[in-house]
Amino acid sequence: MKFSIVPGLAACCSLLALSLLSFAAQAEYRGDIPDNAVRGMHSWSCIDGYKKTNEACVEIVVPANAFLSSSAYRNGWECIWGFVEQGGGCSGVRIPDNGYLSPSGNRWECSRGYRRIGEGCERLDVPAHGYLNDSDSIDCERGYLKTRSGCEAIELPENAFLDGSTYGRGWECDRGYRRTANGCDAIEIPDHAFLTTSAFNDKGWECERGFRPIDDKRCEKVTVPPNAFLAGDGKSWNCERGFVETEQACNRINVPDNAHLNYAGTGWDCNSPFVRAAESCVQPQTRQIEARR
Repeated sequence: MKFSIVPGLAACCSLLALSLLSFAAQAEYRGDIPDNAVRGMHSWSCIDGYKKTNEACVEIVVPANAFLSSSAYRNGWECIWGFVEQGGGCSGVRIPDNGYLSPSGNRWECSRGYRRIGEGCERLDVPAHGYLNDSDSIDCERGYLKTRSGCEAIELPENAFLDGSTYGRGWECDRGYRRTANGCDAIEIPDHAFLTTSAFNDKGWECERGFRPIDDKRCEKVTVPPNAFLAGDGKSWNCERGFVETEQACNRINVPDNAHLNYAGTGWDCNSPFVRAAESCVQPQTRQIEARR
């Protein structure tokens, strides 16, 4: 099968191609360029192995143990792995005893059990009952506390247990006891109370639901008035819907004509289109007349 090209379409394609070539030629930098350079859109750049210096392309001198870098900035070269730039060249990374070359290849780190002191690695002094953790620092064994001098045995008072910490006291009181200056004293639990482990409760106990603490010494029964219920905290009460608290009692809310209890049940709102006027609900126009008076 043969295809024929419409003469007009061929001419159009030729004009488009010429336009694109003309645009590319116009966009290309037309100024003079130095040796070892190539033209760009608005300027020129040096070819690989050369860098721009005073409007010229100067050959990059790569020192020993280095390679040409892709960056056009700085020296144009980088040191190979295990060497570091120094004095315009590349010097081998000096690794002290008990050290090793880091994965970056341009610095060193100390081996496990050693720490960096100046330009060397000093052995860590692990005290008795101590050990090196995963971060190469010293921790103490269970039952010992970390101090400046080493790992000291924890003095555990009666009615206490080790909490696993190597800092602070290192122990907590048994359940039913609380910490004092002398150790762990038994918690005196009043009637209608129970032990608690809350960190925000210094007493060590809480009142049962329906009771409230008095002077942090006893639990008093919560008296719930008529038309009320025990609150969620179990230590107070709230009025039922349609009642409002007044002088430790719950009084019924008087809802006027053309009104209803509000969302919270603690007051009332007028039905639409009525509006509030003092303690009643009136038509909007009635309110305007009363306002004029």
